[in-house]
Amino acid sequence: MKRYRIGNYGSLAGFAWRHFRRILPALTPAKTANALRALAALGRGKAVLSSRPFVVRADVSAVCNLRCPPCRTWREQKDLPPEKRFMTPATFQRVVDEVKGSCLRLSLYDSGEPLLNPDFYRLAGMAADVGIPTSVSTNFAAFRPENLDALFASRLGHLEVCLDGFSPEAYGKYRVGGDVEELKRNLALLCREKKGRRRRHPEIDVQVVRFLHLRDEIPLIEEFCRAIGVDSLTLREENLGFDPKAEGAKIIRKKRVRRCYWLWLGLLVRADGSVSPCCGQRPVFGDITKESLEEIWNNDLYVESRRAVVDPDYRPKVPTPCGTCSFYL
Repeated sequence: MKRYRIGNYGSLAGFAWRHFRRILPALTPAKTANALRALAALGRGKAVLSSRPFVVRADVSAVCNLRCPPCRTWREQKDLPPEKRFMTPATFQRVVDEVKGSCLRLSLYDSGEPLLNPDFYRLAGMAADVGIPTSVSTNFAAFRPENLDALFASRLGHLEVCLDGFSPEAYGKYRVGGDVEELKRNLALLCREKKGRRRRHPEIDVQVVRFLHLRDEIPLIEEFCRAIGVDSLTLREENLGFDPKAEGAKIIRKKRVRRCYWLWLGLLVRADGSVSPCCGQRPVFGDITKESLEEIWNNDLYVESRRAVVDPDYRPKVPTPCGTCSFYL
């Protein structure tokens, strides 16, 4: 079992670590050339791009089954209309068609719990059909043993399971409403089935946020993960706002001044098809169900936002939140 630790989750280095080490199977000459053009444009601060986004998020579910204290999803989901709750196969097919020529990594999550989408495994398979590696981060509470066949058939590349606690008491402090014992049983079952079926994928990565109340439980989690045979364990510094005094929170406060990379390298497609430049404030920059990626990627909002991020004194010609982003500026 490999063991990793993420410090500054929002840095370009962290971005590269999370994505690049798993994209080798997807690299083609055309996709490699596109990624190099995008990185060069980021370095030069270009506003109009010839490259296309190569790391894409599809928010396949905008609702969640847990109530993590800092998260706004569970507070807002009761007001979401049906078309904004789950991404449909038709919308997802549109995403795949638009990004398949450049995408090296398609993450099937953002604001909600992705496994709640009744079509989740079908969506992952649609991306795999065109050679796009997929990744998902999940609280795993919606997984059931009867989902095993669908999971393996989907050819999901990377499965990140959030295990923020070993005992019910510790786990429940952050993952409110979750059942850690059921999670551990299903995770152990998945590892046994993966080994028994001789499958390489999904790569199973258990992620633990290093909350202050988990200091004594991390060794127990590590021992458990090693015993059941997960592929890796990732310890992430706390920067979610739950432990204000945690080391991760200090890291984020100290490192505000850096170039945003989302406007050059990636984008987020929300459940209803609306396009946002990142997973922060999630402003709407377009609609993938009505516009092509070509039309969205260099529209006024994107171009003016890039200029505002590169030059703090620049006054955008259209309103954009990127010039005053609290995370990168």
